[in-house]
Amino acid sequence: MIIKVLICHPDAIFIDFLSRYLTLSGFEVKTTLDVVDGIAQCVHFKPQLVIANKTFKGVDARGFLLKKNATQATEKIPIYLIGDFQSREIVEFKKMGARAFISTPVNPVIVVERILNAFGVPLPPVKKTMPMLMDICARGNIIVVQIEGNLEPEKLVLFNYYLRDFCIRKAVKSPRMLLILPSLYPESITEDNLKLLFQFTEYPEFKIEDHYVQILTAVPRLLTFLKMDPDYTRYQIAPDFLTALQTLQIDFDKRKTVPVGFIKPGSVFIFDLYDQRGRRVIPAHTPVSEEMLAYLAEHQLQTLSYFSDFNPDEIRRDALEFDSLTDAERALDILSSAYEPVVTEKTPVSVLDEKLTLFFRNAKGQTLLIVTSNEDTRELIAHVLDVYFTIDAAADAGTVLDLLGRKQYFLVFIDSKSGLENSLEILRAVRSAATRRKTSVVIVTEQINKVDALRYKDAGTDNIVITPFSATTLLQKVYEAIDADRRT
Repeated sequence: MIIKVLICHPDAIFIDFLSRYLTLSGFEVKTTLDVVDGIAQCVHFKPQLVIANKTFKGVDARGFLLKKNATQATEKIPIYLIGDFQSREIVEFKKMGARAFISTPVNPVIVVERILNAFGVPLPPVKKTMPMLMDICARGNIIVVQIEGNLEPEKLVLFNYYLRDFCIRKAVKSPRMLLILPSLYPESITEDNLKLLFQFTEYPEFKIEDHYVQILTAVPRLLTFLKMDPDYTRYQIAPDFLTALQTLQIDFDKRKTVPVGFIKPGSVFIFDLYDQRGRRVIPAHTPVSEEMLAYLAEHQLQTLSYFSDFNPDEIRRDALEFDSLTDAERALDILSSAYEPVVTEKTPVSVLDEKLTLFFRNAKGQTLLIVTSNEDTRELIAHVLDVYFTIDAAADAGTVLDLLGRKQYFLVFIDSKSGLENSLEILRAVRSAATRRKTSVVIVTEQINKVDALRYKDAGTDNIVITPFSATTLLQKVYEAIDADRRT
């Protein structure tokens, strides 16, 4: 069964990413940047699902829903909305026909699972091999990427989105790339996966010179592909990390100087140092000798030059320390002090890590109970968790007792808005029916003090989530609560 999905979003970079991701997941996808074309696509493309952003210039999601609902040909098409939602907005949009809400940053794994669940399609099996591990950091226009384990198509699409988004946000027009691939499953090294890996070389927003793509790997099958395919032979295979970094870092528009007094016997510099006439006086990675210092004194040199935006104290290392470090440790030493992560909390797209993904897959179908008389609170929790759990709701202690007598809950949320004593009464009722090993309880509150936290702990839980919270925060809290309780 192929599900037709229309993505309507004002960010062209985002919809390019999401459409690639959904296509790899087996969906047929169309995209549009505005609401007017979105309504037209609903008529002509006839999607089975629309994923639309909450905000647009001009007509927003409310206008989109009004226009969609006003036409017989489109009114029954389900719609998922992307954005940051307050609970009252969730209630309002649900009344207008929105089926689900995708919080930002968008988690594509959850988007796919939500769609498959809605259409009754079995979830893909969890991979039993080592997952693709990815780390990306940058300094200026130099981006260092380490990938190992597997080359997974969906994560390669995500990797390229992170690069593209970072370069656009930081106005990097000419990035320089170091790809470190220390170990990969041979069967994951395919022509299709390599095309996805190097997708970043084709984006129109920036240009990467061929010699500024450095690849550090010793994986035989990957080296064979890189050396035989003309699309990849133009990139350079680096002999080691520091050589690759030096090649990328050297920029003749970024000349800096090192005072001769800063150059001590035994020091090691990670870049070549030159005199005023362009002679290399101190080679990179070579301990400074007495002969080198004598040359400086003989020629009365006051400074030497190097070409980089690193500061002198960042490019100097002690020789004894340098010799004792492995290449990997050298990389960590330099990167941790000079580079920033590309993927941050503010990145528009994120994914659950492997252990959380596996946890929620295994928890699928379990029942949770939300105890609150506040519709906003109920909807706020439900819109994050209904992709995995069957959700019951109760407004008071009497209803809770009745439900606890009929079924066992995997997880219970108790809204503290009912008051501390009432919340404690409900918590004790849950604990009289089930231990922490069987039923976890999370208290939802706007604030908490030590005394109240201790009373909740004495009554049966120390799992507390403070509102307002993001979808990511709530998922992490659920995982931590259940993981800790099952080990109690």
